[in-house]
Amino acid sequence: MRTVNYHFISRALGILTIEEAQRGTPLDLDPDSEESSKRVFRQHVVPFVDRWPKWRREMLHLSLAYSLNDVDVLDRILAGEQDLTMSEPSDIRRFFLWLWETLCPEEDYQKVDLRDVVENNDMMEPNPQPQDIDYT
Repeated sequence: MRTVNYHFISRALGILTIEEAQRGTPLDLDPDSEESSKRVFRQHVVPFVDRWPKWRREMLHLSLAYSLNDVDVLDRILAGEQDLTMSEPSDIRRFFLWLWETLCPEEDYQKVDLRDVVENNDMMEPNPQPQDIDYT
């Protein structure tokens, strides 16, 4: 059994708030523009996630694929980014789909095997250690 947790997605997006705070200015992210969203994701989220350990990137991958099927989860993720200077996307699923396409180019999220997945969104749960992840 594999676990998904939307807090991995929140952590990936959290770099945007940090970048804005460090710059002292908004990132010019238009959540209704594919070009703007993917540009900001490529500039900030991708390099940040690329520095994560493999097991954490895999948790993000699985959690994002799973969450793209549940708009309520996507709403909760975005609600947690209240310090990010951007308007609310008119289509939240499309916004997160652009995140997927930026992080996982050439991969269809609908082809990710979600059969043995359970959801555990408790942010207080300890992060799994690499030895606890089955990579097979």
